[in-house]
Order: sequence, then C-alpha cells, then structure tokens
Amino acid sequence: RIYPELTMTHSNNYTVYLERAFLTAQAFFTLPMWSNGSWTLGNMGESVFPLLAQALLDENMNSQHALLWSWWETKAALFNATAYPYGSEISEDTTAFEAIYALASTTGHINMMHRAIAANKATRGGRIPDFKHYGTDVRCIGDTDYQLSYMTPLGALSLLEYATGNKSTTDAVQLLPVVIGALAAQWSSVNCGQIRSNAIGTVGWVLNHHFFNENTVADWSSFPNVTVNALTGEAGLGLFGSLRAAASVLSVHPFNDSGLVCYNCIVDKVLTLNNNNFDETVCVAPKDAVRQRVWVVLPQLGSASLMVEMDRDYIEQLCIFRDSVGVSRLSVQSATRTVSGATIPPFHAVSVTFVGLEGGYTVTFNGLPFTHITFTSPTKSQTVKFPRMDTGDMSNFALIRMNIDQNN
Repeated sequence: RIYPELTMTHSNNYTVYLERAFLTAQAFFTLPMWSNGSWTLGNMGESVFPLLAQALLDENMNSQHALLWSWWETKAALFNATAYPYGSEISEDTTAFEAIYALASTTGHINMMHRAIAANKATRGGRIPDFKHYGTDVRCIGDTDYQLSYMTPLGALSLLEYATGNKSTTDAVQLLPVVIGALAAQWSSVNCGQIRSNAIGTVGWVLNHHFFNENTVADWSSFPNVTVNALTGEAGLGLFGSLRAAASVLSVHPFNDSGLVCYNCIVDKVLTLNNNNFDETVCVAPKDAVRQRVWVVLPQLGSASLMVEMDRDYIEQLCIFRDSVGVSRLSVQSATRTVSGATIPPFHAVSVTFVGLEGGYTVTFNGLPFTHITFTSPTKSQTVKFPRMDTGDMSNFALIRMNIDQNN
C-alpha cells in the first residue's frame, strides 16, 4: 500500500495480501491450539493484530475488521480478569510481555497494562556493567546461565512504546537505556544458530553461560561461539519486528539530566540562542537502520514525548526550535528511499505523523505554505500527506507555531 511500485513486479495487489493476513488471524483465533493458547496465552507477534485491524478499516473491509476486533477485545477482557496477566506456556517465560501490553494498551485496560509493564521491567538488568544482563530478560528459575534469548526484544518493543508514550518523562529517561540495549541484544545471536562451523544466516535460541557438552553428540570444537544454545529458535519480533522498533531517540542522560543522549542517532547541532529566554535549537541526525521515526523525550518539552514518523522514505535531519512557550518550529529534511528491484513512480505520497505538540501550526513544504494543523492535546497525533518527486528528491517540511491571535 505504501510502496505501490512493488505491485508492478507481483501478480497480486496489496488487498490480496491484506485478505491473507486476515485469514491468518482468523485461523489463529478459531482453529485448535495447544492449551487453547489463542485465548489463554500471550503469543509472539500478537501486537500486529491492532495494526491489521486498522488496515482492514482503512480499506473498508469492515466485516473482517469487526470480527478481528471482537476476538481481540474478548481476549483482552479474559486476561484483564486474571491476577497475573502476562503468562506464557510456562510461568517463568517472558514471551507474553509483547502481546499482553498490546492487548491492554489498545483496549483501555490501563491497570492490566501497568501490571504487564511492571513485570516486564522487573526482569531487566539495567545497572549491571555486563552486556549479558543489560536489558535482557533474566529468569527467576535459578538458572543464571540463561542470559539472553529471542524473547529479550519481544517485551522491549512494549517498553519502547511505553517509555515514549508515557506521561512521565522521568520514568522514560531511566528506562530508555535498558530498552535500547534489549532491542539491540537480539542481533548478537544472528549467525549463531546451528551446530556447525558455517552458521551464517541462522539465529541462535538462547545465549548461555556454560558449554552445552553434557547431552550433545555434536562436535563443538569448530563452532564459533560455544556459549550459544545452537538451536535455530523463534526469533519472533526480534527480527521482523525490528522495522517497527527501529527509531532514533533523543533524551537526557539518566544520571545527568543536563547532558543530551542520542540513541541510534547523533546530536548534529545544539545552539543556545538566548539563555534568558531559554531559546535553543537541537538538531538530530538519525542513524538507525530505517530512519523513519524520531522520538524526543526531554523533560524540558513537558510531560509528553515528541515524535515524527514517516511511512516511507527517510529522515536526514530533524531540528527542534524551542522557546519559553514550547516548540516554536520543527523542521525535517528528508530524502526518497529507493526500493531494490522496483521502479519508483514519478510522484508518490509520503504521510508524516506528528505527536507531542499543542496548538496551531502552519505547515510548509519546500519553503512554501502547505496547510495548517491544530493539536488539541500533546497526546493527539496529526498526519500530513506530502507529495514527493522521483529518486534523489530532497524535501524539506516544517511546522511553524502560529501566534495566539492566529490560533484563535
């Protein structure tokens, strides 16, 4: 849908794939599963269901949307009624954190959401100077060898959404280093997933702190990393969810709130224009693999986090101009992303979503007035669709705060 040029190389259009995605969800909720797991367990990847439901609604597939959402709300209510709403197939498993947070946060079960987040945070190491524990989901089963697994980034995706969307920026600042570490941790198991010398392209299951030589007949002498439980495990959202988790996050240091920290990005420029009026400009250059979303979690901007997200192409630089009132101007330099094997059409649209602002803003595109938008609350988003040119096009768009008279 976002990349229409890809349909030129395939016989099916996006609606066919959307229907197939719904049928997969239908099978999940209606066909038998061990332990009736569709309804009693949190399963990997369930956080995709609200995205699928919205896509069905956007394409006027209303009957499919209604079915999917009724299943989703029913499951959320079932988990909300339990004392410990984050169970997976075994009590010490952490697979469910991702699914349960999604169930709670999208259906209004706030208490369940906070309970799931509390359990998620409790398993994470954040103060130990040891990469095996930093951000990983350590289990309370007496097995200190179990250090890191495919489940580590599952709940981290939920923690990222919670940290960036939480009203308490103080809590978010403390949580962000753990979250970023957990999201990056999964990649340490890539190319370690088979008991053989050539493990390229496979994914390990669990990073352990001892050698697996008690019950295996395999020759470990040639294996590149014998501390990995070399079974190609369920990488889950650790890999395909990385597109959703990839972000550049600007915040302050958790131990020194006067120092800026850029996770997956660099602070390109910090210029204090007038200390007395507290005016300053902060520019961020994203360096994550996708470069489509930037979060700004700064107590100086208030309780809400600021976010800019493009649905395609990428952000070269984002600049925030702040004065004593708040964000006076936000500017973005972006560029077209080419898709391998596809011909980009002469014109394509790019939808850009903004969150964390308040009041009225004039939107400019390449220096010219484009439209006006109004934020009724910092937690409410606004999306603007911009036209784009062919490959190599560099575009600039900006939000300029309107004065009080204009807002009225």
